[in-house]
Amino acid sequence: MSDNCTGLTGAFFCANVSTLAIVSLDSPPCFILIANVMRKFYVFILVLLSTSSTWAKDPSVVTVVADPWCPYNCLDSADNKGVMIDLAQAALAKSNIKLDYQNINWGRAATLVITGELDAIVGMGRSANTEKKFYFPATPLAFTQVCFYRRPGSTWVFENAESLNGQRVGWINSYKFGDDSVDAWISENRNTANVTVLSGEIELIHSLIKMINTDRITTFGEVRNNVDYASQTLNMKVENAGCLESIDDVYIAFSPENPNSVLLAKALDEGMRQLLETPENLRSTFQRYGLSLDEYLRNLKIFDSTQ
Repeated sequence: MSDNCTGLTGAFFCANVSTLAIVSLDSPPCFILIANVMRKFYVFILVLLSTSSTWAKDPSVVTVVADPWCPYNCLDSADNKGVMIDLAQAALAKSNIKLDYQNINWGRAATLVITGELDAIVGMGRSANTEKKFYFPATPLAFTQVCFYRRPGSTWVFENAESLNGQRVGWINSYKFGDDSVDAWISENRNTANVTVLSGEIELIHSLIKMINTDRITTFGEVRNNVDYASQTLNMKVENAGCLESIDDVYIAFSPENPNSVLLAKALDEGMRQLLETPENLRSTFQRYGLSLDEYLRNLKIFDSTQ
């Protein structure tokens, strides 16, 4: 090598990490300068790689989390883990992607997915607010309608947010109803005796049904199919007091911090497209949870026509 660092060969030699240890006091000044810069850059890259979790994400496995919300997503230890989990597993399998489903309480699950510590959350509604926090696929895996419930024998009727005044409302922490006026009422009353807040990881809808039957609360709002499923499981009755008008599309939503999220969402969409080419093959999946495939397909058709 010549006694200066000019030229492509000299620059490559100066930048090659394997040569950094052999710099001596006799080396030309520019060689020492570049070697020191490259040594610092090399250390920086090692630190970056060792501390950034996103570099270690394996795109062949996706970790999906939420609290149990049967029949859409149930206990992670159950044989039947929920219709949304079953659909997602079948869809992602077509791209050789495995789904790892875990139960974590809803608020913590959302936080861990937003920050990129976990890959995806199941049961997320899509809105202007949630689109800022999550990466959504195009295909909803469920459609839901929120209703309010009362104790059998009660004459109270839910009409709008104002009708909640004077009620003792049970509410799952961080839960959004998808109705601005109801969500605002909860926000204004959550720290008062008007709202009882529940949190945790296991069967919170069961807790709400038990609380309304023991008069600890007078109403709660939840998805109709979830309440029907839970009340049958518990053999405890509640009465429908009125529903919100909207039918909401529900998703597995991915972390915006995971560089694989775009790939995972596309794989889910493509897998669902293939599954829906022969929808009759999905009928037993829906029936397993007491759900209607025809209702899902009807809502999906309406949804697609609005996109």
